[in-house]
Amino acid sequence: MSQTAFGEKCGFYQTYLSRIENGRANPTLNAMEVIANGLGLTIYELFDRMKPAPAKGSGRAASRG
Repeated sequence: MSQTAFGEKCGFYQTYLSRIENGRANPTLNAMEVIANGLGLTIYELFDRMKPAPAKGSGRAASRG
């Protein structure tokens, strides 16, 4: 789906979505909920999907004596 189509679905301008995507805008929690709903997710599911993956090798150095 294009940013324009998604923006129309959510009620946001495409330029605003582009700024969010590129890290130049910080959406409010309300805006994040609208975006999540537009994706067919709850805001909780959206944030859960945004969790960074654990770094490879994390925890190994601490276990070495």
